[in-house]
Amino acid sequence: MKPAVAVGLLACMIAGCGKKGPPLPPLVKLPVAPTNLTAERRASMVDLSLTVPAANTDGTRPANVSRVEIYALTAPASTPDAVVLKQGARIASIQVKTPRDPNQTVEPDDPDTDIEQPEGPGLDQGATAHVLEDLTALAQTGAIQRAPRSAGTEPVEGPLVGPPLAAPARQYLAVGVNQRGRRGPLSKHVGVPLIVPPARGPQPSVSYDESAITVAWGSAPSSATPPPPADDAALLPSRELAITPIEIAYNVYDVPDSSTGGAATRLTNAPVRDARFVDQRLAWGAERCYAVRIVEIVDALPIEGDIGPARCVTPVDTFPPAAPKKPTAIARIGAIDILWDPNEEKDLAGYLVLRREGPEAPFTRLTPEPIDRTNFSDLVPQGFRAIYAIEAVDKAGNVSAMSPPTDEESAR
Repeated sequence: MKPAVAVGLLACMIAGCGKKGPPLPPLVKLPVAPTNLTAERRASMVDLSLTVPAANTDGTRPANVSRVEIYALTAPASTPDAVVLKQGARIASIQVKTPRDPNQTVEPDDPDTDIEQPEGPGLDQGATAHVLEDLTALAQTGAIQRAPRSAGTEPVEGPLVGPPLAAPARQYLAVGVNQRGRRGPLSKHVGVPLIVPPARGPQPSVSYDESAITVAWGSAPSSATPPPPADDAALLPSRELAITPIEIAYNVYDVPDSSTGGAATRLTNAPVRDARFVDQRLAWGAERCYAVRIVEIVDALPIEGDIGPARCVTPVDTFPPAAPKKPTAIARIGAIDILWDPNEEKDLAGYLVLRREGPEAPFTRLTPEPIDRTNFSDLVPQGFRAIYAIEAVDKAGNVSAMSPPTDEESAR
């Protein structure tokens, strides 16, 4: 054998020329982290919301996800996500529709029509999931504490001893799990304060005008601070002076009619500091019921108290339109034409044209029913003089004050 051939054969043996190895296993796809995780505490309940994964970490769809798990841990906000997962308790497992073959996916730029739809029980991928956690059991263990101060950002006299004490908090995170039981990336954790919730909300007063409904209520009272335990007596000065301040705010809810059922809907996008809320959804004859929850904000985390008693109102339109403006009379042979500026009310039904034939004579209506235009021709004899005014009428039948008068004499 020639040396060159021998060298070639040796290299081929080393490299395994012409010989296929065992097939590589398919890449195991993992769902992306659940998104839009929020936690809102109302009294003893925490309402958790999230968006179910609809894609994999490589961008392909549908997601290889069979369930979404939620974990909770009583810990500071600075706790790493991995610690919340490892040390926390799994409080919910949300079943999700899964793909028949997790490897049959489409690329991020492919149309949705190319996706083989997931099947089976559970939520759709991309849907919003809601989970409630009842904190009653935590309260029984003493995990929920009374806030050392119930209100205020008012200054405290004297030096602070150490950094502000953080209120105890409950941290939550979510993670998607694929069909093989492998977890995808973790969501960012969110928290709620574990303090005794504020008092029940006050009953509001409700008033309205022609443009909006105003809901108002009294400010929340400050609850008294309970005496400290005996073994904390030595820490009392620093504990009182270094506690995280608590701000008082409010959320306003639209409460459905008791006969129709349904849940209350929050109207405030964020808690309001003023004891007043203006609802622009004015509809004449439609009953609206409002209730208020007191919100305490500690370490930037809100906690709501129980919802207060509702107050209802059915707005009735008793507000007349504005008086029409700039009436003008133009004479021609056998007629006087009257023009005026249009009103801007959305519920305007039309206009009434009035005439009187002398300064002391009463006005009489030339149009028994409202007209929907801003002009009118009064057919009169030649040389006839009269004074004209206009009234606006809305759909509820409210009549405006008269416009300024205008007078004219028809041409001869």
